[in-house]
Amino acid sequence: MIFDASSSAASREPCLTDYVSGLFAPTDTHDGLNEMTVREVASALEAYATAEGGNMIETTNLVALASSAVRALGRDDLAVEAAILGSGIVYSQSLACVEDAPVWVIDTGRLFPDMPSCTELGFFSVLYHLVGSMVHLWDSSSGRGALGIKKLRLIAKLFAGKKGGAKGVDLWTGKIRDTVHERLVQASSGRDWTSVPRVLMLD
Repeated sequence: MIFDASSSAASREPCLTDYVSGLFAPTDTHDGLNEMTVREVASALEAYATAEGGNMIETTNLVALASSAVRALGRDDLAVEAAILGSGIVYSQSLACVEDAPVWVIDTGRLFPDMPSCTELGFFSVLYHLVGSMVHLWDSSSGRGALGIKKLRLIAKLFAGKKGGAKGVDLWTGKIRDTVHERLVQASSGRDWTSVPRVLMLD
């Protein structure tokens, strides 16, 4: 939440403007939003807050609303990146084993908060699309770097079941890792990459 429920519209809008400006700030992969567009998106969020009686907006809802507004303005690239990074499902991390190259992590615990009910088909479908939407994050390094999967073995254990044992968990871990690698290889086609990000298991 980024403002107090008792705050006025006049005090909320500058706060929302700063939030939107930071959420869609320029990076190595895009030029961000110009000042006028930032104000327009912030005004749209303020209008929503006013319609809700000035109540606080949960950060996750705020990200979704801001992303929808930016998508309506034709900036799908910014909308997708903000939705992914703003949710906490994907984040950057420094690892000693990967020097001078970006490392991005997918937290499957956040991606599937109700993990026990996760199905194989649903998991691989969501993971496929998510990895595909992330590939531009390695454009600045020409594909060098890594993609870490957090809680991968928990997912593998779920799919292996009680009868799968350690061997089953290892098989599912390898299958998931190979699927992510294949998606990165596929997505690298047509990009100015000299390598493909490594896939790391982070548990």
